[in-house]
Amino acid sequence: MLTEFAHLLQQQCRVKPGGSLLVGVSGGADSVALLLLLHELAGAMQLDLHVAHLDHALREGSAADAVWVAELSRKLGVPCVCERVEVAELARQRGQGVEEAARFARHQFLHRQADRYSAAAIALGHHQGDQAETVLLRLLRGSGTTGMRGMAYRRGRLIRPLLGLRREQLESYLREAGQAWLTDPSNHNLDLTRNRVRHQLLPQLASFNPQIEASLCRMAQCFARDEDCLAELTTVAFERLVQSSGGFYSLPIKALLGVHPALRMRLYRQLLHEARSSLQGISALHLEAIDALVTAERSQASLDLPGAWVARRYDELLVGCEPLAQAEPFWCKIDGPGTYPLPGGGTLRICFAEATSVESQHLVEFSIDKLDFPFVLRSIRPGDRFRPSGMTGTKKLKDYFIDAKMTLEERSAALVLESEEILWLLGRRRCSGYAANGAERVIRMVLQPA
Repeated sequence: MLTEFAHLLQQQCRVKPGGSLLVGVSGGADSVALLLLLHELAGAMQLDLHVAHLDHALREGSAADAVWVAELSRKLGVPCVCERVEVAELARQRGQGVEEAARFARHQFLHRQADRYSAAAIALGHHQGDQAETVLLRLLRGSGTTGMRGMAYRRGRLIRPLLGLRREQLESYLREAGQAWLTDPSNHNLDLTRNRVRHQLLPQLASFNPQIEASLCRMAQCFARDEDCLAELTTVAFERLVQSSGGFYSLPIKALLGVHPALRMRLYRQLLHEARSSLQGISALHLEAIDALVTAERSQASLDLPGAWVARRYDELLVGCEPLAQAEPFWCKIDGPGTYPLPGGGTLRICFAEATSVESQHLVEFSIDKLDFPFVLRSIRPGDRFRPSGMTGTKKLKDYFIDAKMTLEERSAALVLESEEILWLLGRRRCSGYAANGAERVIRMVLQPA
């Protein structure tokens, strides 16, 4: 078994000779076997081992476990650090379940100690049975293929060199070595889902397939290979399609609809990961909601997801941590010529002129004989209508915005200049009428954007 373990350690976990290795040891059979196996290889591979044990303070006797691990480490000549965390209190503070808080505490502790010892990797004692339980738990939760890959031999600094070995092998190895181990009474608490899977579901499945653990682990490996391939395809598509600006990520709806739905889902995951820096709290249901946003006929809609905001704005999908800002309502009386500051920057300059200029989106002119001050410069209101130049009759501004494919944020920032009616949708369209003949004096209005 030592030969098989050495192969898994070097080939699957990519541990090279030399350097420091932190070993997480709870005192159970798996972690004790892991420590002894690494200790046997330490000389040949020139490994500098350090043991780390975290007391979760969840049951009586947990402090004695820490003493036991420290004594075992002393006998082996391996430095050991033990810490105690009140996990139940941590769970209350974080609003988490005890198991989730315990995982968080272990992660923080192990990585902190790995930094302290400059460890190249953190070795954990998960074995084949743990992998089978993990796959079943994720299957019961309805995980996608990403979750069904189970635990990896190596992910970041975390390594699991025992994943290819059975619990029975490890216990047999310890018995032959004359090495005792600790048994955690909570491992038989059937209130915990993982324990029910271990003690009830897996034995039932074994009656159908005696090699169920190995079969589940092979299945996880197949998923892992497929996921690695899809991850590469996702990275290529992400780099090709996604743009980022101002804390938001965007990509074209048309391009999204052109890729396979499986790849779309992975793009959504990566978008959320980039925006949130993690996928904690994100489920398959959230990804499906984003896909419904993309495939629906509705041109503008948004979703508030845990730690993220996702929106469709016509032909674009946007992802960020917070919604795009909506402009505050604005109102300003225009009593005469001058330069008027606009919200968000920019100015509106109004003056009298003797001759007409070529009008544009940013410059309009009105006959001084047909209009007079004061005017009002304001945000749009529900029900606003105007007479767009070049058209007969009136048109709702809402309909104009739809035709122009203006986003909800652009609409909230839109300003109109009005007298008895709306004269100009600033930067967009003037009204029909009030035009100056060539010989008339004019009121010239010039929009200077920020």
